[in-house]
Amino acid sequence: MREVHGNTVNRENEESWSSFVARAGAETRTYLQTFKPSDIVERGQLVYNVVWVSEGEFTNPSTHLS
Repeated sequence: MREVHGNTVNRENEESWSSFVARAGAETRTYLQTFKPSDIVERGQLVYNVVWVSEGEFTNPSTHLS
């Protein structure tokens, strides 16, 4: 199965968590609104995987593995 990867939002140095969450949400929303499935050469089922975490999970992901 081929994958198309698009939007990644990275936290800026010294950026507060609330600012990062607001910016990441806005950037992701803009990306999804402007995404054109017709730009993908491969055909198949289109699935979006939007992932979110708490600040603790973001800061230290290894402590939150299941």
